[in-house]
Amino acid sequence: MTQAAAANPAPEELVLEYQPMDEAGNPIGKKTVIKGTSWEEIARKQITVNEMAVRAYHRLRNAAPTRRVDDVATVLTPEEEIRLTAELNDPAKSRKSLRTLVDAEFGISKRLEKIDLYAEQQRRNSAAIRFLRSHANDYYVCDANNSALDGYLEQNGLDYTPENYEIAFAAMQDSLAQSPAAPAPGANPAPAPRRPQATPDIQPGALNGTPAPKSKGLTKADYLKMATSNPDEYKRHMANPTLRRALDKALAS
Repeated sequence: MTQAAAANPAPEELVLEYQPMDEAGNPIGKKTVIKGTSWEEIARKQITVNEMAVRAYHRLRNAAPTRRVDDVATVLTPEEEIRLTAELNDPAKSRKSLRTLVDAEFGISKRLEKIDLYAEQQRRNSAAIRFLRSHANDYYVCDANNSALDGYLEQNGLDYTPENYEIAFAAMQDSLAQSPAAPAPGANPAPAPRRPQATPDIQPGALNGTPAPKSKGLTKADYLKMATSNPDEYKRHMANPTLRRALDKALAS
């Protein structure tokens, strides 16, 4: 046994680690850590990481395209024009009639509707981008996963914000599709790591000096309320490993 081990030593593990930065030199998201037994294996894994980032970029760039519709004036019937023109001389109706005539001529209502729709789409895209940046290493971008998170927000009446995307991701993480990364040639694929579960007898805060919220721990409703009313506290729970396990267990229940 000793001679066999000496003849076939375990391959040395190589690690490539880097932190993405923005234009100002500030960290973006988590560090990227790629491990392998050869630089060729690490290069293949880095290609997979880059493909996922490019897919996310193109999905957000092309998300929910809205076809351009030219603004056109509303066509009033001769009877409507006569009535509105006559009402201009009535102090009680003149303002309303004037607005109707101007809107019909310049399509102001349609223009404002388009502006509001565009602003809302931009706000949702911004929330999705922030979420994807913080989960570049643990979220597989595909239509099924994106639809699942959006569906969770709609079903629970949650707004499209980065914090609510975090709630949806924590609640549905076990059921989301994983990246179909191909194993190295001739290598046996390693089993997927099991997601840690919260220990029933350890309450949130017990290991970091903060008081436990209550003997039975926080419920799913408590975490959903925390995410909207106290996002800083929710982020603290997401960042602390012990609190995160309890949060994941509650949201998955």
